Amino acid sequence: MGNVPHPDSGRQDDTQDQEKAGDEAGVGQLYKPTPRECALLVLHLIHAKEQERGKQLLRLRIAEISLKRLWGRRRISPEFVEEVAEWLSGAGVTLFFAE
Repeated sequence: MGNVPHPDSGRQDDTQDQEKAGDEAGVGQLYKPTPRECALLVLHLIHAKEQERGKQLLRLRIAEISLKRLWGRRRISPEFVEEVAEWLSGAGVTLFFAE
């Protein structure tokens, strides 16, 4: 009985090994949010601006460079914007590019 390992003792070692493997694989890589997550980020930004102003926003102009930073992307494809716009439409927000 003295040599029987505790049932949880191996789990910590497995978890540490997985963390090390994840650290090595993720070095230098930034997470790119999905279109759904990008829509949520925009909604959060809108909510924060509304809280700051104390009233509801009817329009909000966001520069493309700001969206690139917010969404963690160097380039934003029209297809990606379309997917984000689809998620935002479900929340009653319309997204479009104005030049």
